[in-house]
Amino acid sequence: MRAFLAIMVILLILLLIFAVQNPGSTEVTFLTFSSTVSLLLIILVSTLVGLLLGFAVMLPGNLRRSSRVRKLESEAGNLRSQSADMLTAMAKGRSEPGKEPGDLSPADDEPAHKA
Repeated sequence: MRAFLAIMVILLILLLIFAVQNPGSTEVTFLTFSSTVSLLLIILVSTLVGLLLGFAVMLPGNLRRSSRVRKLESEAGNLRSQSADMLTAMAKGRSEPGKEPGDLSPADDEPAHKA
């Protein structure tokens, strides 16, 4: 992640150097609008619009991913709780006096079906 951030900072610095070294004016036409605008302003506005469009394209995927993470974290919490409950129940079963962990209860001694 740090490498990505470093690359983005370097690209931003290069963009700013390019924009500052091209301060001239140029004519811009869009639909019926026509005006002479600084090239520096055109470069910076175009970059900003590109960043906003990139963010807008990535937003739905990020929202789905964060929703999925929240759901999985909730499920993991439930499983941890169930696991702790099972461990507690097992510990209570082992701590009963005179009963070994592998012992069956009297109800377990009965056959499953009578012939």
